[in-house]
Amino acid sequence: MRIYVNVKQLSKSGRRIKPVPFDYTESFSTVEEFLTATVNIMYDSFMKKPTEEENFGKVLSEEEISNMAEMGKVAFGIVYGEKEITREKAVDTALQAYKDGLVKLFIGSEDAGEPESRINLKENDEVTFIRLAMLAGRMW
Repeated sequence: MRIYVNVKQLSKSGRRIKPVPFDYTESFSTVEEFLTATVNIMYDSFMKKPTEEENFGKVLSEEEISNMAEMGKVAFGIVYGEKEITREKAVDTALQAYKDGLVKLFIGSEDAGEPESRINLKENDEVTFIRLAMLAGRMW
């Protein structure tokens, strides 16, 4: 099933929010199952990132450089860290963030609700993940 996930794009031109297609092979009926399936897709994508040797000789386009410069770092997307990332840990972290209210999921314009909530996604539906940032400051 193909679901479109709205992703924030950092570019000066064009849309700021861009729907990106995600193809789900797993079935899901609750928010928790959907989050797990999405994390699995992102985990597979992350683990396929090129190594330093595979990236040797790659040339960045002007658009790629300007987009990365807006974010504050121009890089080739190589992961230099030595930490071992497991699929289970990634899923646990995402589910905990959702349960703690650090991330919200909207299906269309409706809040998806609690992790146990039932969802009914159809082909070509749009979903949006919003990461909530806690603001610090003084109360007067």
